[in-house]
Amino acid sequence: MKRSKFKVRITIWYSIALLAMCLLMGTVVVSLYRIKAENSVRDNLQVVVDECTRAINGEPELQRLLWESDIDSADNSGFLREDVFLMIYREDRSRACGLFLYEEIDKIPFYDSQLQSLETDGITGWLYDRYIQTEEGGLWIRGLQYSAADMGDMIYTLGDVFLVFPFVLITALLGGYWMAGRFLSPVAQISRTAEEIRQRGDLTKRIEIKDTGDEISALSHTFNAMFERLEKNLEAEKQFASNASHELRTPVSVIMAQCEYALENEGKTEELREALAVIQRQGCRMSRLIETLLILTRIEQNTGYYPLEKTNVSALTEEICMDRKLSAENGIEMETELEEEARAEINPGLFQLMLDNLLQNAYRYGRENGRIKVTLRKRNGKVELRIKDDGIGIEEKDLPRIWERFYRAEGSRRKKGMGLGLSLVWQIVRYHGGNAAVSSIPGEGTEFRVILPDHPAVGSSFAGGGK
Repeated sequence: MKRSKFKVRITIWYSIALLAMCLLMGTVVVSLYRIKAENSVRDNLQVVVDECTRAINGEPELQRLLWESDIDSADNSGFLREDVFLMIYREDRSRACGLFLYEEIDKIPFYDSQLQSLETDGITGWLYDRYIQTEEGGLWIRGLQYSAADMGDMIYTLGDVFLVFPFVLITALLGGYWMAGRFLSPVAQISRTAEEIRQRGDLTKRIEIKDTGDEISALSHTFNAMFERLEKNLEAEKQFASNASHELRTPVSVIMAQCEYALENEGKTEELREALAVIQRQGCRMSRLIETLLILTRIEQNTGYYPLEKTNVSALTEEICMDRKLSAENGIEMETELEEEARAEINPGLFQLMLDNLLQNAYRYGRENGRIKVTLRKRNGKVELRIKDDGIGIEEKDLPRIWERFYRAEGSRRKKGMGLGLSLVWQIVRYHGGNAAVSSIPGEGTEFRVILPDHPAVGSSFAGGGK
């Protein structure tokens, strides 16, 4: 399999985002550091100047000396305190004493208790002035402190921090690539499984992913459901083709033989009529077979072809039984015991087809001049239908297989039938989310029992037999 380009793209985008985040974080850190440093400079400048002002303000002798002192002979070594250069001016702007670094500073106006920014000779700083009124006249105490380092100096100062960024970025790249691989491994597994299914055509294979409840897990469940549906549809198609080809072989052979017979006797009216009657019977048989197989296939595929609706099952059952009584066979009498207003969500057409097949089965294998009893009750939210006859019964060894397609018990092979009726009954019952069971005593009779829920989950379970 080719290397995952998506994995590489995720890593690249993740790295770009991380790099941008690191740069943004570095810029914010430097900006915050600069702001804090500037605030610290201004606070320190004000504190030192205020302390000097208080010291001079409380010493009248010192004030007199400042007015009379000679700037050239004064000792100025004590006028640098905590990075603040102190300068004292007389009210006429003449220098008294202090550290005077720049002549330009002498020309800057004085403002009591106010900060002023300073830019001279490429040096930036802050000035802070305080005024003192003395007996000899006013004095100005001015403080100067350089600004915090500029952006380049700060980046250099914080160089150790920025040196860590490349290592963080490299670690993040490797970690991001590894994490992207971990996150995308379920997707790669889905891709591998789908590719195996495509190459081998094995629709029974499923994607095995831990049920973590995330989007990848939901995607794997969706794929598995799709594969299951495809498998079911393919199996139904295969089974339909197999069953149709198997069961249609005999009637087609008979039709071909009768056509040859008719052609050989084209001048004989009686022989032609007999051949056409056989062809008609076989054609009707083929039509019933194809229709039954189509119904079975539609039910198994659960295509929504047979919607459910709230139905009065009692009235529908009575109607079906009344129609059957009109065409009673072999002198068999039908007795009904139907609970009134038993309702359930069913498909009326499928229910009628199911009950018709059960009644046809009862008449076909019932005792001549015997009895059939149909019972319908509703218990605990479920409709229970029973069809009991007193016919030939079913051998115990045949009971597990009677729901299989085309299976016919040894005793029933002398009767007409295709072996699809009970299989159709089973699929219709399972389509409604119900269950079907049979009990029989050979020579005494058989009872079929069908239980349908009031609110079924359509197509919740399908099986090929009643085991």
